[in-house]
Amino acid sequence: MIKKVLIITLLGICLFYIGSFASDHRRQIVNFINEVTPPKYSSNNPKISTVSYPYHGPIISDKDTEEFNSSSYFTDDRPPPIFKIDDTESLRSLNLACQPEIYGYSIDQGDVIFPRHGYPKCPAVTNLNQSYIFVDTEDDKLYMNCPGPYKGRFLFGPTNDKKLVLRNEIEDFWQVWDYDEPEPLDEEVEFALGSCDSSKSAYLIQASMNPQFNKTAYEYAKERTEGKPKIIFMLTLDSMSRRHFFRKMPKTIDFLNSLNQNESDYWAFDFKLHNILGPNSVGNQVPIFGGKDRFVKTFKGDQNIDYLGEKALWNILREKGYISLFGLENCDNYFPKSLGRKPNVDYAINQFFCAVYKYTDYKFDKEAVLKQRCLGAYMTHYYPLNYTYNLAQMNQGVNMWLYLHLNGAHEATGLHAETMDDDVMDFVKKFLTDFGKDNDIIMFLHADHGMRYGNWYKDLPAYQENKLPGLFAIAGRQFIEQNDKTYSVLTLNTQRLTSKMDLRKSILYLAGIKENTKYGVNLFEEVAHKGRTCEKAGIEPWDCSCREMKLIEEPDQELEDFILRLADQVQATINTESYASKKHDKNIICEKIEIKGVENTYNFQISNVEEFFKLEMTVKHYPKVKFQANILVSSQYSDRFKYNDVKYMVEHDTFRKAPIMIRILNISRLDKYAGPCELKAIQAGLRGDTCICKEGYKKEK
Repeated sequence: MIKKVLIITLLGICLFYIGSFASDHRRQIVNFINEVTPPKYSSNNPKISTVSYPYHGPIISDKDTEEFNSSSYFTDDRPPPIFKIDDTESLRSLNLACQPEIYGYSIDQGDVIFPRHGYPKCPAVTNLNQSYIFVDTEDDKLYMNCPGPYKGRFLFGPTNDKKLVLRNEIEDFWQVWDYDEPEPLDEEVEFALGSCDSSKSAYLIQASMNPQFNKTAYEYAKERTEGKPKIIFMLTLDSMSRRHFFRKMPKTIDFLNSLNQNESDYWAFDFKLHNILGPNSVGNQVPIFGGKDRFVKTFKGDQNIDYLGEKALWNILREKGYISLFGLENCDNYFPKSLGRKPNVDYAINQFFCAVYKYTDYKFDKEAVLKQRCLGAYMTHYYPLNYTYNLAQMNQGVNMWLYLHLNGAHEATGLHAETMDDDVMDFVKKFLTDFGKDNDIIMFLHADHGMRYGNWYKDLPAYQENKLPGLFAIAGRQFIEQNDKTYSVLTLNTQRLTSKMDLRKSILYLAGIKENTKYGVNLFEEVAHKGRTCEKAGIEPWDCSCREMKLIEEPDQELEDFILRLADQVQATINTESYASKKHDKNIICEKIEIKGVENTYNFQISNVEEFFKLEMTVKHYPKVKFQANILVSSQYSDRFKYNDVKYMVEHDTFRKAPIMIRILNISRLDKYAGPCELKAIQAGLRGDTCICKEGYKKEK
C-alpha cells in the first residue's frame, strides 16, 4: 500500500511539471494527490475535525440519476396545476439532492408578520389626479400647464452621457428653471421634474419620463433581426421571495394562473426552487449580465467604461439584432460600481431617480418604511414601466432585451410590496396583449433575492426566504410549441434547483447563441438533474437554501471565546473602514465603535474542516445600532481564501487545536440607518452602513 501511494505521488509530481499539460491540469492533479494522500486538515481526511461540533457528513448528497435520458422523462400534462404558495411541499417526494428543510414562513406566520396594509391610490395621497408636466421627445419640448397663476418651475435630464451614476456624483449638477412657455430641449433629454407650488422650498412632485428614439441602434438591430422579432424581458422585483410574491402580489399570481387555465396565447411557469447566487442585487444580477467569473463588486481605475465588455449580454445580443434597456427604479449605489458608469446599453433609466431622491421626499432605501412612494398622481414604479412600454412601441420590428429593476419591495417592513400588485399585473397584461401578436415574448418575472431587511431577519424562516426569490417565466404558446419538448423541459425545471446562471444561458439560447455558461442550465432545452447541488449550480454554501443554519444556544467555553474573537475582528474591520479610514481624518465623520455583545450566533458546517458563522452584534453606547457579519472559518486552504483586493483580508487563529483561516464575507446593518449620515459617509467615499456619524446618533453613557 505504501509503495502504491509513493508511486502515485511521484507520478503526480512529475506530471505537475510537464509544460503545458501541467498548466492545464495542475488543479486536477493537486486534487487527485490530496484525495490519495490528504493533508492532516482536509475534507478528504474525515478522521480529523476542526469545526465547532462533531461533523456527520454532508447535509446533502450528490445524487446521480438516469432519469435524464429516459424516454418517459417528458410529460405533456396541460394545463399545469394552479400555482400555490405552499405547493413546494410536492418537491419532497422527488428525491432531490437539494431539498430545503423549510421554504420560509408558513401561510399563517406570513399573515401575522406581513398583514395587508391597504395603501390607497396615489391621488388620495397627493391630491393630484394628473401630471402638469410633460416631456415630448418627438418635438423635444417640455410643457407645463399648472392650474393656478404660477406657471411652475422644472429641471430636466439626464445631465451627462453616463448611463449609471452615484448620487453624490450628480448631486450638484441639477439646475431648476422657472417655466414661462414651452421649453425647447436637447435631443438627449428624457425626463423632467417640476412643481406648480410657488414656494421655492416645495418639492418637485410633477414628473414625466419618455425615451428618446435611438435611430442608430434601431437601424443596426433592423439589419440583424431575422424572422419574427423576439422580446426578452427581465422584469425584476427587488427583494421578493417566492412566498412574498404570493402574499403581496395575489392579483399578479391570479393573472399568471389564468394564462394557463384559460385559452390564452401564453404559458406561465413557476420555478419553485430558485436559489440566490449572492447576498445582494449586484451579486445576483450582474453574473447574469456578464458571467460569474466576470463579476466584481467594485473595480479600480477608469469608472467611465462598460466593465463587462464583450461578455455583457447587451453587447452579445446586439449582434443578433437586439436593442437593450437597463432600467433601475432608484439612484443605485451598487450597479454603477460593478458595471461602470457607461454600460453599452441603448437605453438606461437611472438619473431620473437621482433627481427624485434630491428634489422630493420619497426615498428608495430599505429603511424608508411604510411611506407610500407616490410621485405626483402615480407610484414611482409607474414611470419606468411607462417608459418601457413606450420604448417597446417605438422599436417594433426589431429584437429587444429589456431589463427593468423595480424597488417597491425594497424596504424593511415587507408591506410596501403590495403597492406594485395592480400596476405590475396591468402592465404585464397590456404588454403581452399589445406586443404579443408581432413579437415572440419571453418574460422572466423574477426577483434578485428575497427580503433581507428589518429585525425579523434574525428568524430562520426569513433567512431562508432571502435565499429563495421568485422566478416566473411567461412565453407564447406558439413559440413553445416550435419544439415538442420545450413545454416538458420547462415544466420539469420548475421542480428542480435553479439559479441565476441558468437565466444567462437560457437568454443566450433564446437569441440563438450557444454559450458553455459555467454553472448554467438552459431552462428551455436542458433538464436540471435531480442530483443537482448548490455547488454544481455555482452557489456558495452560505447562500444555499439546502443548508440548515443552527442557532448556537449553549456553546462550550472554547467556542464561546472563539465567537468573541470573531466579534473583535468584526469590530476592528468596521473601525478600519469607517472611523480610521484613510479617506478622511480620524474622528471627523465616523465614531469609533465598540461591540457590546453577540446577541445570536448561527452556524452551519460545510465539511469537517470548514464552517460558516453568522453573528448578530450590538454596539456600546448606541442601543439602536445592530450589526450582522457573515464569516467563513476553515483549517483547509481553498480558493475562498485567495487574495482579492475587494474582499476582506484573511486572518489567522487557532481553534479546536488546529490552525485556522478566517475571512469576513460581509458586514451589514440590521437597524434603520439611512439618512443624512449615510449620504455624508458615501460622499466621503465610505460605506454608509458601517459609519456611525458623530452627530447622527444619540450616544448613551
